[in-house]
Amino acid sequence: MLDIHLPDLRRGSTPILGACCLRLGAGEILGVIGPNGTGKSTLLSAIAGLGTARVAVLAGGKPLGRSEIGFLPQAYAVRSALSVLDCVILGRREALGLRIPAGLVVEAVALLEAMGLSALADRSMQDLSGGQQQRVLIAQRLFRRPRLLLLDEPTSALDLHHQLEVMAQLRLHAGAEAMPMIAALHDLTLAARLCDRIAVLSAGRFIRIGRPAEILTSPMLREHWQVEPEILSTALNLPVIVPHRLAAMAPGTPAG
Repeated sequence: MLDIHLPDLRRGSTPILGACCLRLGAGEILGVIGPNGTGKSTLLSAIAGLGTARVAVLAGGKPLGRSEIGFLPQAYAVRSALSVLDCVILGRREALGLRIPAGLVVEAVALLEAMGLSALADRSMQDLSGGQQQRVLIAQRLFRRPRLLLLDEPTSALDLHHQLEVMAQLRLHAGAEAMPMIAALHDLTLAARLCDRIAVLSAGRFIRIGRPAEILTSPMLREHWQVEPEILSTALNLPVIVPHRLAAMAPGTPAG
């Protein structure tokens, strides 16, 4: 069990999110969703220890160090001549010395193969497309084996095939490593497929946390996204969100 205690979060002098607590089970993936500007990225940065707020992240009651928390922000562009393989191995930089242990290379090569990146192993990071870089950096964070992984829009640059490939690897590593993950996502259908639970962030607070089918309802989408949706269901009983039009607003209600 992992507990996160957050103080009030601010962006400059602007309040973003009120004080709250989050609890994640071993291997659980929690999706954080909400309209633009509700503080999803600010939340992840604070948990990663990159802001000024003092956030307590506790595993079994003991605090995690910053090095035990992996974080992939939205701004992921890499301008480096490092090879893809070297970039992934750097995920374990604390274990590196003058020579790279052979076991680490074997492990990194296996991860690249599992994520469909073997053909890129010798390519320079700066020569990759945005989607390719995103997949490599996700692999790097997984290779690091953090005790908590934070992902800000981890599939934003990926096509459908690679979205499914990355989601499968995230689920596999979360379970195999008992590694909790928090992912900020705009794609609500993707959130339903990837996440065990979803937390809705709006108006400076968490509105509700629960299973995807409990959270992604027409009333919730009308109120917080201001759209009229059609909610379909997959064979696995997961919601598929189809936004048809803007929701009608009461007279005098400002557009969000």
